[in-house]
Amino acid sequence: MSFPTLLSGACLAALLAPPATAPRPPAADADKLAVAAAMASVKLGYARFKAGDFERALAEFQHAEPLGDALGDRATIRYMVARSLESLKRPVEAATAFDRALELEHEPARLEKYHTHIAEFEAANFGTANVTCNPNGATFSAGNDPAPHTCPAQLTRILPGPLVIHPVLGTRNFPDVTAQIALGKPTPVDLTYPGALSIAPGDVSGAAYLDGRAIGWVPVAQVFVPPGAHTVEIRSGSDVVWSTSARIVAGGQLRLTAGREVPVEGDGLHGQRSGGSALPWVGLGAGLGALGVGGVFWFFASGEYTRADAAQRRYDGATTPADATRARGQFTSHRETGDRDRWLSFGLLGAGAVVTGVGTYLLLAAPSEAPVTAALGPGGAAIIWRGEF
Repeated sequence: MSFPTLLSGACLAALLAPPATAPRPPAADADKLAVAAAMASVKLGYARFKAGDFERALAEFQHAEPLGDALGDRATIRYMVARSLESLKRPVEAATAFDRALELEHEPARLEKYHTHIAEFEAANFGTANVTCNPNGATFSAGNDPAPHTCPAQLTRILPGPLVIHPVLGTRNFPDVTAQIALGKPTPVDLTYPGALSIAPGDVSGAAYLDGRAIGWVPVAQVFVPPGAHTVEIRSGSDVVWSTSARIVAGGQLRLTAGREVPVEGDGLHGQRSGGSALPWVGLGAGLGALGVGGVFWFFASGEYTRADAAQRRYDGATTPADATRARGQFTSHRETGDRDRWLSFGLLGAGAVVTGVGTYLLLAAPSEAPVTAALGPGGAAIIWRGEF
């Protein structure tokens, strides 16, 4: 066999032979190699961070972070991950990385350093929002975060610019509110929840108006209304066929029935009857008038008793039977009239005191929540008070 033939056979055997595998190092040696590689990544990460190559510095620190415990300082590696993200203008991710670093850091001097830097970082990248609500205790969510917040609440680490807030009360959603968040300082946000007004068909029909503004044809399913006193009208052409006063509370629901004098309360958290301010003054005036008339009858009764006493004296001094009979009749008449006037006086004074007290209470103690309805309908005007004692 020639030498070329032997060489060709050797080459073919080498190609068909299984590949040779390098011997694996022991597990302890593999761990040492991994730690050494992580240490090299940390050193390279610091070098690239100082050189301003933050993207590659971040990659090196993230590569080394899982072995940070073996290196003896995982908190610092996490802190450098956060610093790299901060330098790359990725503040939301950086804020999360700073929090992860604080979870592991326990050395007081470095904790103080971290907190100082984080405060400066937040002031340079975020704002805060102090949110209050009317009614207090209502809930909302902010931005893309579905987590609910209960008023009053403070939102931190918010990127400056418009923040969309989604007000919620129970199971009801309200129109979104956009707040402009300022950089580096708290922004006050006051959420005043509107009330919901609906009008059901009733005794009249036509176009519904709220404070002179058309809101649709009866029935009106629901419109959001700012809290406060409002006037609701139903018009047929240019004629007002029904009108009522309504007080809407923040976040409440009020359902009216067109043409009915007494509105139907809503079933929401803050449903309220329509209110009016006439009754306290009417009650106060009627009460004072009754007190005045009662005083007049008291004066009349006193005069009648005085004349009855004079008749008694004439009777006692009468010299003839005719004079005695006349004086006796005058005494009886004046005495009966005095008794009648006195009892009228007692009744008027008592009723006047009660009505004056009720009117004063409605005027001073609860002017905005008195259960009063003022309505103008086809049958005329009416002021209705439903007493609740």
